[in-house]
Amino acid sequence: MPRYTIKRHVHVFAAWAASRAASVKGCRFSVKQGRDMLEKAGLKYFLDHPDRLPSAARFDKKHREWRTCIMAKLKNRKNKKGGRLRGTHGIAAKLINMYLKVGLVCTGKHKDTRVRALHPPIDGPLMEALVKEDVGGLGSEWQKCKKSGWSNFDSEQYEDAIALVRRTVRAVFRREAPLWKIEKWWPGNAS
Repeated sequence: MPRYTIKRHVHVFAAWAASRAASVKGCRFSVKQGRDMLEKAGLKYFLDHPDRLPSAARFDKKHREWRTCIMAKLKNRKNKKGGRLRGTHGIAAKLINMYLKVGLVCTGKHKDTRVRALHPPIDGPLMEALVKEDVGGLGSEWQKCKKSGWSNFDSEQYEDAIALVRRTVRAVFRREAPLWKIEKWWPGNAS
């Protein structure tokens, strides 16, 4: 068994949080399965080396590759009843984004230029709040995203949602604001 260091602890916790957040009806997987998929996609490496993340200009392309890798792993997994898991780009993105959020954004690496470009996790409560509060005057566009449901997003829908995150963050904050700022409206952050 490997030594249990703080690096291992962050990885295990980030994988747990990501797996719990991304595992949904129709695509339920264990924390171990989630951790294995994240490791096979090579994401663990970046927790120790955020400076080696793709640049902001190349991040979306790399994210698509990670999603495709995780979806391939999901298709090879079986649920508790023996059926194949129904993976989508939305589910793969949630797994990736929660992992990187917990492992990088929330561990004090949030000021790194590459970490600032990470995609935030998108879910129903966040989209609902963005619609309800018409954040950045883009509520009607968020309503369209919400209608699809984050766990059903295909690649194009997911990438449209991330483009909308960028537009929203820029409309409310400033052009170079980190994408994690969108989570100001996540209801779990309500005071």
